[in-house]
Parts: sequence; C-alpha cells; structure tokens
Amino acid sequence: MEGNDHGAKQCDEWKFVSMVLDRLLLYIFFAATLGGTVGVLFSAPNVFEYVDQAAVIEKLKQAAVVEQNTSG
Repeated sequence: MEGNDHGAKQCDEWKFVSMVLDRLLLYIFFAATLGGTVGVLFSAPNVFEYVDQAAVIEKLKQAAVVEQNTSG
C-alpha cells in the first residue's frame, strides 16, 4: 500500500512540475512573439509616416510626361 501511495504522490509532483514548466514556456513564447512583432513594426521605415498620396501621384504623372517628351 505504501509503495502505491508513494507512486501516486510522485506522479502528482511530476504533473505539477510539468504545469509550471508549461506556463513558463508559454510566457517565454508570448514575450518573444510580442517582442518580435513590436521590433518589426518599429523597424519598418514608413509605418508611422503620413504619405500624401495625391502629391506622389502628381509627381509620377509629371515624370511620365517628361519621359514621353524626351523619348519621342
């Protein structure tokens, strides 16, 4: 009887260790994922800049007209 009780106690202890380790690895995974996401967003050059699309389109139109005039 005593050996069976000892085995059950040891099994419960290993279950507790596995739950703690699982939770720890979950936190590490979450931190790495969040850190990577924030790192990618802040390293992107144009994520937080305002781009005046109308001005960009106008410049491209002018460049196309200049190129047409010089080539033909």
